[in-house]
Amino acid sequence: MLKIAILSLADINNYGDVFFPIVAKSQLRKRIPEAEITLVTNIEYDSGLYKTTAYSKEYIAEFDAIILAGGELISPYDNETISKIYGKEYCGIPSDIAHGWLDLESPFKAWFSVGAHPVLFDYLNEVEQALSKLDYLSVRGTISKKVLERGFIINNGDIRVMPDLGWIFPHYIDTYDSSDVWQLCGLEKSQPYIAFQAIEDLEIDSYVSEIAHALVSFQKNNDIKVVLVPIMHTKKQWFESSALKKISDASGGVLSFLPEAHNILETGTILKYAKFFLGCSLHGAITSLAYGKPAFNIRGAINTKLQDLHAARFRSTCFCNTWEVLPGVLERLTHEAENEIDRKYALMYAEYMRYRVEREFDNLAVRIKQQCS
Repeated sequence: MLKIAILSLADINNYGDVFFPIVAKSQLRKRIPEAEITLVTNIEYDSGLYKTTAYSKEYIAEFDAIILAGGELISPYDNETISKIYGKEYCGIPSDIAHGWLDLESPFKAWFSVGAHPVLFDYLNEVEQALSKLDYLSVRGTISKKVLERGFIINNGDIRVMPDLGWIFPHYIDTYDSSDVWQLCGLEKSQPYIAFQAIEDLEIDSYVSEIAHALVSFQKNNDIKVVLVPIMHTKKQWFESSALKKISDASGGVLSFLPEAHNILETGTILKYAKFFLGCSLHGAITSLAYGKPAFNIRGAINTKLQDLHAARFRSTCFCNTWEVLPGVLERLTHEAENEIDRKYALMYAEYMRYRVEREFDNLAVRIKQQCS
């Protein structure tokens, strides 16, 4: 029997990263039903929807194919990322998930729909070694491709570009019974609402009062509820829940603040029925866009993945690095959510993105079967 290991980061209930193994396993199972598929993460992990096996090089050496699916952590900088985001109690060596197995000789090896952060320019030797050992490589954006190509001149035809796996999240969200979504949000059934999210970023403490005021004014003037939705459940660096709670408190409790207890399908359902999404999360935005709804990201740092997402839709103005634009963005998204032509073409774009993701899974499955037969 063909044995496939799908590798990902046990990302402590972070929406997009928890979703990746579900998508990858389901899509490969459709194409290679005879395969035994195992989810492997840096530590043994129970997401509430699936369980994983802890990584060891000896363990995955027994598989016929090893696929790293999704995520941006494909470089050896654990201390600069994981420890800062999740704290020292987060055990395991996450970079092993991307690099620890690349020198194995016999398995088929792939990075699939991964992101490459510009920090990789500091690890060019590791990148060169990885590229020489992979049998299949697809990245989730043009900037990631250029990073792996060491710049902007050379075109490496072996590095494929595909849409983010988030574009097919609706395949799985739609299987969830959504009848309780309004109760989960504390709303009356069918009451219109928007999904808003923020993290401790862009000196947000200096803007909390202004953000709360803008959201409360929007809610009052448009009769659309604002739901504060935790999506990036990290423990240390970004403190998402604390940022949202500050905004909720500054609103005098007028804004609905969801707890972190909901699972990824519930989060996806909340995003599905929202009129639009506004926040920091890449996959919060992609989920909204996948349903033909508007989305806007406000986020600091480089965030090449957000640049790629919005530039590919010819809407680079949907990513900004300051909270000062919030009132105007709320007005813009409200108009776009009601525009039938905008919605029509947004749905067409989303359908094409889903098609391209599916085609890339077709190609991956063919390559696995060819090499492992």
